Amino acid sequence: MSAKIYPAKIDWWLWLILIGSSLGLFVWGLLSWQTNPAEALILIGVGIFDGILFGVILFPCYYAIEESHILIRSGLIRYRVPLDGVQSVTLSSNPLSAPAPSLRRVKIEMKDGKYHLVSPADREGFIREVKRLVETALKPEI
Repeated sequence: MSAKIYPAKIDWWLWLILIGSSLGLFVWGLLSWQTNPAEALILIGVGIFDGILFGVILFPCYYAIEESHILIRSGLIRYRVPLDGVQSVTLSSNPLSAPAPSLRRVKIEMKDGKYHLVSPADREGFIREVKRLVETALKPEI
């Protein structure tokens, strides 16, 4: 089975915060260049660093469902969630930090009590596919 990839949904307000903060610091640095070059360099540098950091943490962001696990990819971060450890998969809007750039989330609850929050663009399709594979994995072979 080849992996079924679900791209992450990204909320518009998150784009506004990420781009706005980086761009705002950069522009503020440019505008203050004539009055205080040292402060301007710091602001420009932080604006650039901020943009790069958000890019490295968030992009690419997707979820790949494979035969035995779910790969959660957000920038340099990668988690492998074994399907045989999944207890339940439900809709969520939990705002806790997660590799999920939207509040329209899916909560993957594990048998050990831990959970993962993801934000696939097609939440219902993602849930259906994970449940199907979890049920298939639980059926005994005859």
